[in-house]
Amino acid sequence: MHNPCPIRPLWGLWLGLTLPAAPMAAQTPATSRALPTELHWPNTVFKSVTVTAPETSTLVLPMLELGSDQQLTVGFDDVADRDLNLRYRLVLCNLDADFSPNDQNEIEYIEGQNALYVESSELSMATRVNYAHYAFDIPAPYQRIKQSGLYKAEIHDADAPDRISLTVPFLVCEPLANISASVFPSKNVTERMQRQQLAVEVRLPDGLRLISPEQSLKVYAVQNLNWRTARRLPMQYSTGNTYYYQDKPELVFDGLNEFRNFDIRSLDYAGRGVQRLELDAVGVWHAFLYDQKSRLGDSYIQTDDIDGRFVIKLNHSKNSETEADYAHVHFFFDYPFHPDQKLYVTGDFNNWRTDDGSRLYYDGDLNLYTTALVLKQGFYDYMVLLEDAQGKRYVPMENNFQETENDYYILVFYREPGGRHDRLIGVQHLNTRE
Repeated sequence: MHNPCPIRPLWGLWLGLTLPAAPMAAQTPATSRALPTELHWPNTVFKSVTVTAPETSTLVLPMLELGSDQQLTVGFDDVADRDLNLRYRLVLCNLDADFSPNDQNEIEYIEGQNALYVESSELSMATRVNYAHYAFDIPAPYQRIKQSGLYKAEIHDADAPDRISLTVPFLVCEPLANISASVFPSKNVTERMQRQQLAVEVRLPDGLRLISPEQSLKVYAVQNLNWRTARRLPMQYSTGNTYYYQDKPELVFDGLNEFRNFDIRSLDYAGRGVQRLELDAVGVWHAFLYDQKSRLGDSYIQTDDIDGRFVIKLNHSKNSETEADYAHVHFFFDYPFHPDQKLYVTGDFNNWRTDDGSRLYYDGDLNLYTTALVLKQGFYDYMVLLEDAQGKRYVPMENNFQETENDYYILVFYREPGGRHDRLIGVQHLNTRE
């Protein structure tokens, strides 16, 4: 049984961009309600947003335990090479699709100042693409978060506090619930070779009052920290203070496939998934990936991945935040053209988004779908998503196997009778191989 509020390296988190998108039709039953998961990133020159624990170099679940001395560090790059004067504030949010601020006054959930400057900024060193790296800690020194729940950090220009440049969500947990969870092949015999099913048990302490469990207790499941897969789980039954979530369609996820990936930690040689590297006329790196194709119809092959995440890293460097360079990464996908279909490159590195910035476009001369994304040196997982009349789906491009290794996260929110916000009282992580 895991700690109900784990805070340990998990290779990733939600990170992304733009406006809310509808959940993928094949993954989220229409009756479920997804967590608000979008990050706002209207300024496209902000790149490589990460949230890390200061004592580690890997990405982590973006969560703090209430009352602890834990900190998260938010980092991001401005590739426009400007001298920005940035500030940020922490906002307690409602569990709604708009990620709306809770109506409490900020002094009720933040102790100390809550309009702070982003004081850490460094210029890149010996890189072909110049950028400035910014970072700040949550919570800041002499600042204390007083309530658990869903939060966001809003970053803005110091002279324009109402014009948000970047929003980064994070969680604060108070470990009150005892959560047990398991994952196994779907019980439906027609799909047990393709899909994975969860069973969740939540035990509450005697001190928590529930008049209506459906209103007071909100339990969510998320696959691979892809917050677009988040869905609220319906309770099946309860006994005493224990609540059971099982044998419902919302607990069944596509197994999908192991992630495609590429390695650009070094630009001196072509790493994993990279066919060749080139410098253009102005001295900027280009990484050309190997051609990819649909894996539908292929057999399952176990390969190493990091479950959709990405890691910023320059080989043989102790300061990848400012020494790693940027490259134009070229994707090529061999798939028949159809005017009513759209293909997208998605992963944690772009918050799994499906917009013009992640879309693959058909090149009639190459007879391939292609795009180029500006990415910082590191290791990246990704998948290709198909959008057509049936919705947005991974399966036609990636296939679907119950053997696939996947991470799952269970989040338990509680609102007491008369309460004004949803407290996060437990988080559980499980893996299909454990």
